[in-house]
This record gives sequence, C-alpha cells and structure tokens, in this order.
Amino acid sequence: MKQALRIIGVLFFPITLPIVVGTNTDEYAAPFSSLPGISEDGGIVSGVLMALYISLFIYAILTFSSNMYGGVAEPSRPVDSNTSESSHTQTMVQNINTTQTAGTATTTPEPSQTTVSTEIPEDSSTYDGQVKREIVEYISFMIVYNNTISNKSGVNVRNYTVDPRNESATLYWETNPNNESRYIEETQSVMLDYAGGGERIRKSNNASVSMIPKKLNFVVLTTKGEVYLKSYVSYMSSWRFTKDVTSGQRYYMRFFQNSRPGPAHPSYEANQTTTATTG
Repeated sequence: MKQALRIIGVLFFPITLPIVVGTNTDEYAAPFSSLPGISEDGGIVSGVLMALYISLFIYAILTFSSNMYGGVAEPSRPVDSNTSESSHTQTMVQNINTTQTAGTATTTPEPSQTTVSTEIPEDSSTYDGQVKREIVEYISFMIVYNNTISNKSGVNVRNYTVDPRNESATLYWETNPNNESRYIEETQSVMLDYAGGGERIRKSNNASVSMIPKKLNFVVLTTKGEVYLKSYVSYMSSWRFTKDVTSGQRYYMRFFQNSRPGPAHPSYEANQTTTATTG
C-alpha cells in the first residue's frame, strides 16, 4: 500500500508535494526550508509557496524546451564534416593512449543503475537558495540536451547528473567501442549538442546563460555497463567553436585530448602504470 502511495505521489508531485510540505508529512518540509517562505514546520503558507515553486519550475522547463528543442544540435556556424577531419578523428581514437594530457576528466562516481536519473543530490537539504536554483537550471538544460542527443542522434544515454557546486554536469552514455564509426558519430553529437545548446540559450530572450553547465563531463560505458572512457569539455571551448574561433576538428579533438581510459579500455592498465611512474 505504501509503495503504491509513493508511486502516486511521484506521478502527481505537482499536487502531492505541496500537500506533504504544507502538512509536514514525514518531515518533508525540512529539505525545502532553505527556499524563501517555506518553514521546517510546514503550514499553509509553506504549501502554497511550494506549489508556486513547482509551477515556476515546470514553466521554466517548458519555456526552455520551446526555445531549444529541435535545434540544440545546430550552432549558427557551419560544421566541419570533411573526410580528412573524420580520418583524423579515427586516428585519435586508435591512438588515444598517446594523446593523454594532465589532469583528470571527472571525479563523478559511476552510475549505480542504468536508467536515466535527474535526481537532486541527497545532501541538497544543506544547499542554499542559489545552489538549489542552479540545480533546477542545470537539470532543465540536461533534460533538453538528453532529449536531443537521444532522439535526434540516437545516443544511448544511460544517466545524467548535475553538480552545481562544481558548475558541472555529467552525461553517461552506452556504446560499442568496437563500432568505431558509430562511436565517433556519437562523440561528435554529444560535443556538438552541448555547443549548440549553449548558443541557443545565449540567443534566447527567455533563458539565462546560468543554465549552461560550465563543464560537461562524459562517462562512456560499454554495452556491459563498464566504464570505457572518461572525458570532458569546457564551456569556453564550446563558445569558441560556435564563434568560429576554433574549428570543428579542434573542438571535437578536445574530447580525446581530455580523455582518460576506464577499466574496460585496453590502455587502462598501461595508463595507470605511466601515471604511477611519472607522478
């Protein structure tokens, strides 16, 4: 019975959440007490304000989606797609162990499940109002970003998370690394859609650039769910690409230049040995 009620609560959260916050059922009001006007003890005012916050959240997603969806992957500038670029990209994939650079791609833990998750971090009750606003903004970006790369480019997204304290988000996608051409297509898609999404937001009158994660981490998983590769791209790299400061080839190469092989990658053991030896 309790499980059924929980499912109903999740499905109809715009209605049920204000009620449980207002009545402080199971102390649900406490995690939202950092939002202006909401008290840890609940109350009618807390319930009404919670409903208002939810309405604003839904409105933000709908507005953001209407401005981005269907065109996130297309920056205003032309995209390099010549044969030499594709060949160069394949060479980079084949020689990934020799193109490693200093630093780590991400400290984000591997996903514990293989379903898309947009859950707010468990310790979010300690976040202040600004950080909670950033969580909502980043999640809004990742929802549209995921829809675009999944539906338009066919990338098999398994999970995505946000980390506003580090101004970052992480995308987990599953692929078959042995299918090199498809893997390269997916890599270009996730890079291009991030840049295109940022450009759309910058041109929009209804969205703020604060919605764009300043760093987007990537965790590439094999079909068995093992970590094959970790990488990242910065906001400034994507901005330079959309403004024609950086070519498409150089922008795509950022993915491989910033990469680190995971346990499922053939070069993983060699990379660990090199790192331990050279410090």
